[in-house]
Amino acid sequence: MQKILCGMLLCAVLLTGCKSTSRNTSTPAGPAHNVPPAVYPGPNTENPVGANPAYPGPQGNNTANVGVPYPGPATPAGSTPTNPYAPALGDETLDRGNAFVEMDNSALVQMETDPLQVKIHLKGSLPNPCHQLRVNPAQPDGQKHVQVDVYSVTKPGEMCTEVLQAFDVQIPLGSFSAGHYSIYINGELLAEFDA
Repeated sequence: MQKILCGMLLCAVLLTGCKSTSRNTSTPAGPAHNVPPAVYPGPNTENPVGANPAYPGPQGNNTANVGVPYPGPATPAGSTPTNPYAPALGDETLDRGNAFVEMDNSALVQMETDPLQVKIHLKGSLPNPCHQLRVNPAQPDGQKHVQVDVYSVTKPGEMCTEVLQAFDVQIPLGSFSAGHYSIYINGELLAEFDA
């Protein structure tokens, strides 16, 4: 019986020794030389908060859309971006006023897209800071004239500092079918273009 116990004890010592030897012979892999440790990239600082992120466009070698602002929820891809100065619900309760457009400093902007996208860059001023700008482009008429109504609205009887309020805005007009078009701002010709 003593031989059996000694044999079992010897086996236990050998097994324990084998386990510790197998543990000690494996060395943990150290960092590779000249390879920086992986670092969590952190927040994206290339596009500050409030800036439009760049839309990457289609994959592959086509870089035509790289850097184009991402359409976002209000402007689904393939649609015309919205006009933030369009007539709004409740404008009928406001007083209509003038908006003074500096035609020499305003321009038509043609974007290099297919189909051609057009927007207008308007500079001017409102009668005072209480006035809100409204820009209402109409659909092209039979002669391919696009009339754009630019005006202001304000609350009736509102007291305000009498100082001009400058504006500098870009309004998308969208894409047009083939033809020669003329853009008019409050009845005055701004520019012509071919689609």
